[in-house]
Amino acid sequence: MKTRIAVLLILIGATAWADAPYVVGGFKFGADGGHEALVRTGKDVRMMGLGEVTSLAAVGKDLYAAGSFQNGGAEYACLWKNGVRADLSGGLSSSAGVVCVAGGRVYVSGQYMMEGRKTACYWKDGVRTDLSADLAYAWTYDLAVSGKDVFVSGGFKSGEKAHACVWKNGVRTDLGEGNIAFGITVHNGDYVIAGSLAGTKPCLFTPAGAAALEVPASAGAWARDVAFMGDSRVVLISHPDPRDRTRQAGYLRDGKWKPLVYKEVESGLKYQVSSVGSKTAVIDGHVLITGTATADTGEGGIFLVSCVWRDGEVDSHEGSVDAWQVYNCIAPLSGK
Repeated sequence: MKTRIAVLLILIGATAWADAPYVVGGFKFGADGGHEALVRTGKDVRMMGLGEVTSLAAVGKDLYAAGSFQNGGAEYACLWKNGVRADLSGGLSSSAGVVCVAGGRVYVSGQYMMEGRKTACYWKDGVRTDLSADLAYAWTYDLAVSGKDVFVSGGFKSGEKAHACVWKNGVRTDLGEGNIAFGITVHNGDYVIAGSLAGTKPCLFTPAGAAALEVPASAGAWARDVAFMGDSRVVLISHPDPRDRTRQAGYLRDGKWKPLVYKEVESGLKYQVSSVGSKTAVIDGHVLITGTATADTGEGGIFLVSCVWRDGEVDSHEGSVDAWQVYNCIAPLSGK
C-alpha cells in the first residue's frame, strides 16, 4: 500500500549525482500535484509518462522497471523494458510492486481491484496468478524467486483486522494480526522478511517465527528491507512518517547499528534531519539505500531531499524549487 503525504515543500536547489554503479526509480511531483514515473542513472534521467516506478532489475543490457501508469485518473499495473511499456492490468485498476528476473523469466508482484475486491497477485511473463481469491482484501509488498519457488510478502484483511502474510507457491502463511510484512529475500533456501510487530517494533519473519530487532530508541519502528552478503545480514530500519524529526532511519549490519545521515546541502546550510529509508541493495560489499531526508527550514516549512546513501553517508541527493523527485527503488547495474 502506498501513502501520499502532503507537506509544504521549500526546497533549495540541491543536486549532486555520482557516476555510480546503480540505477534508481520513482516519480516526480509536478506543480499540479500529479506525478510522472522516472528512472535515473547517474545524471541521466528518463521520464516514463504519468505514473510511478516502484522496482527495478538490470539484467545484462536490459533494464526492467515495474510500476503503474495513469490514464483518466485511474492507475494500471505495468512493466517497462528498456523504456517500452507493457500493460499488465488487463484493463483493471491495479498496481505493480516488485520485479524479479530469474531463470530467464520475469516476475512482477502486485494487486488489482475488481467488483470492490482487492486481490493480491503476481505476473510471470505477463500471465497473472491470483494469490488471494478466497479473500476480499489483500495486497503484496515484495517478491523473491529461488529455483522453482516463488515467495511473495504482503498482507490481508480478516474482517477489520489487518494481518501480515507470506505466500510460497500460492500457499499463504499468516504472520500475525496487526503485524506488517515488507521486503523479502531468500537465504539458505527459505524466506526472510523484514517487517514490524504491531507496527511498533522492527522484526524479521522466518519459517521459525518472528524475531524482534534491537535498535536505538530514536530509530524507526519498521524493518523495511533485508539483504545478505554471504552470511552477513543487512536490515534497513525506517519509520512511516518523514515529518517526524525525532526519528532517524538506519540499518543493522550483523546487529551493528548505522544511522543514515544528511547534514549539508550544496548551499552550505546545515540541518538536523530525520531520514526515511525505503529500499536497499548491496553492491560490491557496500550498502546502498534509497529514501528521504527531512528537516525544518526554520521558516515554517519542511525541507525534503531524496537521497541515495552509501554505507550510511549520502552518495547522491536531489531537491528543487518546483518539483520533488522521489526515489523509492534501487538496483545494481550489470557489469559495473
